[in-house]
Amino acid sequence: MKIFITGGAGFIGSNFTRYCLSKGERVFVYDALTYAGHKESLPEDRNLIFEQGDICNYDKVKRCLETFVPKVVINFAAETHVDRSLSGLKQAFEFMRTNHNGVLVLAQVCNELGIYLHQVSTDEIFGEIGASGLSFMEDSPYKPNNPYAVSKAAGEMGLLSFARSNPKLRWTISNCTDNYGPYQSPEKVIPRFISKVLNNEKVPLYTNEKGEAGTNIRDWIYVIDHCEALYKIITSGIYKEKFCISSGEELTNLELTKKLLLLMGKKNWMEWILKVKDRPGHDFRYSLSASKTYAVLGWRAKTKIHKGLKATIGWYKKEGRGWLDKMIEYSGDVRDEQSKSI
Repeated sequence: MKIFITGGAGFIGSNFTRYCLSKGERVFVYDALTYAGHKESLPEDRNLIFEQGDICNYDKVKRCLETFVPKVVINFAAETHVDRSLSGLKQAFEFMRTNHNGVLVLAQVCNELGIYLHQVSTDEIFGEIGASGLSFMEDSPYKPNNPYAVSKAAGEMGLLSFARSNPKLRWTISNCTDNYGPYQSPEKVIPRFISKVLNNEKVPLYTNEKGEAGTNIRDWIYVIDHCEALYKIITSGIYKEKFCISSGEELTNLELTKKLLLLMGKKNWMEWILKVKDRPGHDFRYSLSASKTYAVLGWRAKTKIHKGLKATIGWYKKEGRGWLDKMIEYSGDVRDEQSKSI
């Protein structure tokens, strides 16, 4: 099978590329190689074709698809970091351009060429939920609370509205919770914390107005589990459906930090935390139910957080250390006061 992966040099995209290659698939990676995509994240493989390009470039996208003729286009290309989306109006516009306009370009080209399109999205489009609230599901209403989430919700809505007036388009959408694993840019929390500890620095943990550090709750999924779910979706023959993907393992950010620090040998883990000012409008909790994905596709996450974190730390300390050192420029703040001690 030929698979066209946009954003395939990014974190989840590069892991999905490797997953598809391991299945014997032929893969075309199309990536703009911005701060989020790095060619160093891709393997050398005779079944892999790479081309640098912007998904908003209609002519180039169409030319590549006409040449490769894939069975499916799976779109990972996105501006993804919430803090970066909060760092200014220019950045907010860039998020909307890629995450909404780019999806419309892909929908248009796929519709013209009769190619199936899968859109990779996020749990953040549904907004936050209380500590005891029921997990969001595929038909939950959109309620995004930051520029990143707004742009991803706009991309989904753009695809759905396009598909409504172009009913021949075959499409699917997936929403996933927070991923972790190899090849994740060190501006994201887990590789950032690993990098900090490896450099003998404290880890900056968002702290609310009450002085409570790391109270926000997230569901964490190992990236390979996510890749397996995506592969099941695009090979299922099911179209015009949405699927939620999650591990079901929810942790506060403090619990996550404690696990990570202990796995890195810091028994006095509290002393390694630097309390920093909270993110503006920080959503309290994200939570998805993967009950439909299990019922329809028979998929559920396999990797428990302890095992996944241990494997991730091991990768960054060993075979991924050179990659991490190359990416270190991306481990700094992307928003003012992001790491200012309080």
